[in-house]
Formats: sequence, structure tokens, C-alpha cells
Amino acid sequence: MDKSTHPSIARSDGFSLSPIVELVSNCNSQPNQIKEIGNDVESEVFFTALESHRLLNVTHHNIGKNIAYFSSPVQTIWNQKYTANKYRILSHVGELYAVLGIFSKHNIEAISLKGPMLSLRYYDDYTLRECNDLDILVRLSDVEQAFQLLKNRGYELSEIALKTPKQIEIYFQNYHHYCLYNAERGIQIELHWQLFSSQNYSIYEKSEYWSRTEIIKIAGLNVLVLSKYDNFLYLCIHGGTHQWNRMFWVYDIVRIIFAEEKKFVENVYQIAIDQKRERFVLQALHLAAILFKIILPDVIVEAIKSDKSVQKLSRIAIYNLNTLSDVSPSFNLNTLSVSVKKIFNHYTSVYYLGGISGILYHVRKTFINPSFWHIYSFGDQYFVLNYLAAPFMGVYLSLKNTYTKTFKNHEK
Repeated sequence: MDKSTHPSIARSDGFSLSPIVELVSNCNSQPNQIKEIGNDVESEVFFTALESHRLLNVTHHNIGKNIAYFSSPVQTIWNQKYTANKYRILSHVGELYAVLGIFSKHNIEAISLKGPMLSLRYYDDYTLRECNDLDILVRLSDVEQAFQLLKNRGYELSEIALKTPKQIEIYFQNYHHYCLYNAERGIQIELHWQLFSSQNYSIYEKSEYWSRTEIIKIAGLNVLVLSKYDNFLYLCIHGGTHQWNRMFWVYDIVRIIFAEEKKFVENVYQIAIDQKRERFVLQALHLAAILFKIILPDVIVEAIKSDKSVQKLSRIAIYNLNTLSDVSPSFNLNTLSVSVKKIFNHYTSVYYLGGISGILYHVRKTFINPSFWHIYSFGDQYFVLNYLAAPFMGVYLSLKNTYTKTFKNHEK
């Protein structure tokens, strides 16, 4: 990955990285150029950044022998965390294999999204790309059976409780997956029935990407994954909807670019144009160039330069990356300032990517929060009252969470 940046999208163009984000970036893009830094790196800050951006393992791998440039305490902690992460990720791999095997026995087709299969496909190693959950996509007609099979395996819904027909109906209309957690295994599964909750971000009709799936064979089990182009577009849209606030999502883009054929970037950009999702792809490629110094084709560079919205989107993402750890558990003016700016950035990003319809969709979803129903819900006969109660429920949850975090912080 030791590449020089394209001069027309250099960081000096207003994309300034914080020192810790710069260090993490350099460890993965120019590891051989890192100077000896000894005690200059605060281990707690460094590892908080690596873990927050989920790049601890791959950075350890990329830095290789240059880990000697770090102080002995940092090396020791890093080696320990790297080993612990490997075991945790392998447990996720084993669980994915077991669950997909169960689905297969019950004739449920399932696509593995992101996670271990992405790591195997583009990192050549399950343990380099970190994942906190397993994302599995099934057809809508198979959701309830798949859900029951996961419950039989010890999984339960996380944080929400869907108790009435109306709640289930509204949830399916506005969300795209169940979050289930197995306390015994310490593993969360997101059971998807579509790629995104907002049809505004839908890249294809479901029947289309199902027909283009590819197979990765593992120990006799055929594991379905999205085609390489569908997968790239999915990752770009997923990252864009989250404002790319973790670096490992951008690094996925880098790994794919280096693994695929020379014309891949231009081909996928043309597909994105056809689907009217080109800004998602341009922002992803722009961030890959800024953070990891990859060289982009001239047609992509010109497209980025000509669309000021893409540059604004990238600035929002860089701000989020630089301030990922700046929201303190305790309430203070800095916390308030960062939180308010992140909210503003969120809706700005939604507007540039989805227009007014995107904004309206996100505003609407603030009134449809299953976490509120878990606290209190009006019956189906008076369900409309849940929308009126939503703002008050939101304030209550916000105050409760702030108090809980502050109390725990004081206990430490």
C-alpha cells in the first residue's frame, strides 16, 4: 500500500487529519516510512483509536517488523490485543459457519454480508478484518423461519420488543434487519431482509442482486456473497449512510481496489451512475485517496473535483473520524458542541446523498423508534399516539443515557 497520493486530491486541499488519525493512516499506507517514535505515542489514545476504527489487527499485520518503532509497552499491549482479537474473530467465523449450515439444512438461502467473508475475500485472512456482529441476508419470505431458528440457538432480540401486530408491521416497513444477541456466545447477529432500511438507498431490486450472488466454498458449505460490483456499491452506500465515521470501512474500499482488476473502479463508477448513486462511490474513493494515499483514475478525480457536494461530504467524514472519541461520557460544553455538530453533519450528509426525500425519511424515523415501545407503547387501536409521544420518549432516553454514562464515569 506504499503509494503516493494523487496531487489533485492531496490532504493540503483542506482535509486535515488529527495526529492520531494521521498515525493510524500512515501505519496502513506507508508503514516503511514511519520514523522511530518511542514514547511519543500515548498507548491509551493510540489503542482507543485503533479499536474505535476497528483497525487494530490489520494495522498490526501491516506494520510488521516496524512495530519495533513503538515503545516496548505499546508493543506488548498491541501483541496481546491482537491475539485476543484473533480468537474473538475466529469464534464469530465458527458461529457464522454453524448458523449458515442450519439455514441450509432448512432450505433457507442466506447471503453473508461484510464480516468474515469480506475478510477472507479481500484480506486473505479471517482475523485481519474486525467485526462486532454477523450480518446475514435472507429473503423476506424466510425471515420468520430464520428468526425462529436463531431463537432456538439461544438468540434474543436486542433492546427492542415487538409485541403487537401493528408494531411488527411498522417495524418491517421502516427497518431492514433484526438485531439478535446470544449472551452465552457473546455474539450479535443482524438478520437482514433487505440491504437498507431506506428505499432511497436501494441499489437494485432484491431479485436482481440475488441472481448475481457468488459462492465461496468453505469446508463443504456453499456460502453466498454479493457479486463483486454489488458488494462494492453496498459497502459505499453503507459507509455513506454512516458518514464513514470508522476508518475500517474506508480501508475495505482500499483492499478491494487493490485486489480487483485495473478497470474495476471505472466500471463500478459507471454502474453507480446508472443507479444514480455515484456520490456514494465518489465519496468512498475520495476518502480512500485522502486517508490511504491511493491513486485514482483521472475520470474519478475529475468527477470529484467537479462535484462540490462530494468534497463537502468528505469533509464531514474527516471531521467525524477526527472526533470519533471526542464525545465524553460526562456532559460538558465540548461534548455538547461536538454532538450538535455531528447531528448537523448527519442531516447535511443525508441531504447531499438523498435529497429532501432522504431528510424526510430520517425525520420520520425519529418518530418510529422501537426503543420507545420497549418503555411504553399505546395499544394498536391508539397506535397513532405513539408518534405524538415519541419526542418526549426521546428526551427521556437521552437524559437517562447521559445520567447513566456520567454515573459510571464517576464510579471509575
